[in-house]
Amino acid sequence: MKHVRGSLEPTGPHACADVHHVHTFTEENDMTANAQTSQTDSVTTVFDVKGMTCGHCEGAVSSEIGELAGVSSVQAVAATGKVTVVSAAALDEEAVRAAVDEAGYELVGKA
Repeated sequence: MKHVRGSLEPTGPHACADVHHVHTFTEENDMTANAQTSQTDSVTTVFDVKGMTCGHCEGAVSSEIGELAGVSSVQAVAATGKVTVVSAAALDEEAVRAAVDEAGYELVGKA
């Protein structure tokens, strides 16, 4: 997993960065977020996440949740604070909470 947080620390963990500085990072996450699931038996869950303000935030949250077992697609939207996750089975909310926490944000709960 790539982390760009080190380059953002001088201005805080939730600081918005110039998109050009995190292009590779967000490009990877865009692929994850836009992945289409071919499973017919999938579960879609929408979560509320507090603290996302930009594309970097969306990418960080998508990347961490995307690493959870069974997750096939993640789409985070900073403007609404919503994160839509498609997975093979229902996800353990505490595992999602830990992933969101690792990204530096707060899981409010299911939307």
